[in-house]
Amino acid sequence: MVKKIAEVYGKGLLDRTVDPMEEILVTQGANGGLNAFIMALINEGDELVTFEPMFPMYLDHVELAGGKVNSVPLTYKDDDWRFDPEQLRQALSRPQSKVFMFNTPHNPTGKVFSREEIDTISAILDDCPHVVTLSDEVYEFLTFD
Repeated sequence: MVKKIAEVYGKGLLDRTVDPMEEILVTQGANGGLNAFIMALINEGDELVTFEPMFPMYLDHVELAGGKVNSVPLTYKDDDWRFDPEQLRQALSRPQSKVFMFNTPHNPTGKVFSREEIDTISAILDDCPHVVTLSDEVYEFLTFD
């Protein structure tokens, strides 16, 4: 199974070789995988930073791990959901912030983050080496042109 996943994602989607035994992890579904990573990365008092509104299960996983969610609001303006980069920077810069959960296409808004927005987020994360990013892309193939 991992060999087929590496083939599809590696050469097919990422245009690079993916080592199936070192770079692929099969979990008990997407939600189970998120739970496993959050439980491994969040301890009592730690924070997971994500955009709000958010997929409700993030709250449950973080609470079960003993952490807290520090949400950055998405606001709807001019037919698009937007975030304030400075609010994101402030949330991620906190020493208790341990995980950034990035979800695109975003659940529940349907927002697909632009390349410019992803570059902005990446630049902020470059300044926060204490934060691990989990990218939830469960809907990556459910977008429409």
